[in-house]
Formats: sequence, C-alpha cells, structure tokens
Amino acid sequence: MIEVLPPGVLADMITGKPPRRDTFEGWQHYRTTRGRFAPAPKLTLAQWRGLSPHRRSLYDCTAPPPT
Repeated sequence: MIEVLPPGVLADMITGKPPRRDTFEGWQHYRTTRGRFAPAPKLTLAQWRGLSPHRRSLYDCTAPPPT
C-alpha cells in the first residue's frame, strides 16, 4: 500500500536536516517514518525501451538496461 504524503512533507524530508537518532525525538521520528520509503517499480525491457531519452537518463546510467 502506498501512503500519500501531505503537501510539503516530502519537500521537508528532502531539504531539511535529518533528525538525530541519538535523541528521543529523532529516534521516534525515524522509527515511525522508516517504512514510508517506496522503491521505484521495476521496468521490463519493453517498458524501458518505450521511454523517451530524457526519461531513460533519469535512471542509473551505470546499470545495464533491464532484461
């Protein structure tokens, strides 16, 4: 299940300083938010080939294309 974050929360997560895990508040934040990461879906070779050159460039260029 994918959780939709309220506006601004993602921006704060990216641009803000990470909370310190050696404090109670920082640990509680880490403990309650660590499961929010959702990896990108895997693409088939046909899906990858169907991407525009710009979209392909957003993927890791050091990894080989999906098989």
